[in-house]
Amino acid sequence: MTTPARRHLFVCVESRPHSGRRGCGDRGGREVLAAVQRAALDHPAAALRISGSLCLGPCLDGPNAVLYPEGCWYRDLTEADGADVLRAALTDGHAAKRCPPPGGEDVEDVEDGEDGEDGEDVDDPSAPNIDR
Repeated sequence: MTTPARRHLFVCVESRPHSGRRGCGDRGGREVLAAVQRAALDHPAAALRISGSLCLGPCLDGPNAVLYPEGCWYRDLTEADGADVLRAALTDGHAAKRCPPPGGEDVEDVEDGEDGEDGEDVDDPSAPNIDR
C-alpha cells in the first residue's frame, strides 16, 4: 500500500524557447527533477510526492523547487543537488540558507543568523545551493 503524501516537492521544468529569459528546464531543471526522483528510489515508503512543474516564478534564481506545505524554496539547483533536496524534503524542509518566495522580501538567515541546523555557517559559499 502506498503511503499518503504529506509533502509535495515541485521542481520547475519550464522551457521558454521563444523568450529572452531562459526557463528552469532550459537551465537544468529537468536534470534536477530526475536526480531527485533517482534519490527517492531509495525511500519508497516516504510520504513525499515529487512533480515537475511549469514556471514557479523566480526564473533568474533557477532552477528552482518549492516544498509544500512548508513553503520552503530551493534555488540555483544543479543535478548534483538532487540528493540534498530530497534529504531536506524528507526531514523538515529546512536548509542552510533561505530564499524569498517569488515577489517576497529577502528573508534573513536561519534564526540565530550564524549557524544552520548542522552547525554549518550559513554564509559559507561551500554550503549546498538549497534555500528556504
